[in-house]
Amino acid sequence: MENKSDSATLTDDPVLGLEAEIRALKETVQVMRTEMEAMGFAKNQAIQETKLESAN
Repeated sequence: MENKSDSATLTDDPVLGLEAEIRALKETVQVMRTEMEAMGFAKNQAIQETKLESAN
C-alpha cells in the first residue's frame, strides 16, 4: 500500500488546487471591483442604466 507524503503540494490534490485558484480569482475580482468603483465606474453605470430606463 502506498503512503502519501505529508509534504504533498496543492497540485497533488486537484480539489485543493481548484480551491486555491477560486480564492485567487475572488481576490482578483474584488481588487478590480474596488478599482472600478474608485474610478467612478459604479456611478457611471448607474447613470447609463437610468438613461436606458428613461429611453424605454
